[in-house]
Amino acid sequence: MANETLDFALLAWREDGTWQVSRLPDDALTDIGIVLDALRAQQVDGGALAMMAIDDSFFIAIRQVGERMQMVLSDVLMALEYEIAAEVLELLISNLQKKMMPMNQLAT
Repeated sequence: MANETLDFALLAWREDGTWQVSRLPDDALTDIGIVLDALRAQQVDGGALAMMAIDDSFFIAIRQVGERMQMVLSDVLMALEYEIAAEVLELLISNLQKKMMPMNQLAT
């Protein structure tokens, strides 16, 4: 497994019309749940953004507004080497499956 180092992990949100930025905890690299909890805690003025650059290999961007979550994983192949990338890919696939129409409903 590649050496997992966190180049940066930031959380950004708007509060009273002004952007605020804070650093995510270093252990956010090992558990996407930490990032998602931080996003949920900053639900003001249109949600929050999490931005992570990992080991100069890939980045993750997540936006959460209420219950709606949007994610970007810059290199899906990093899921083979990094646990955090695998967790994000799993969430992306799960969200896609929820949005897909069941096959038996396509014919109607």
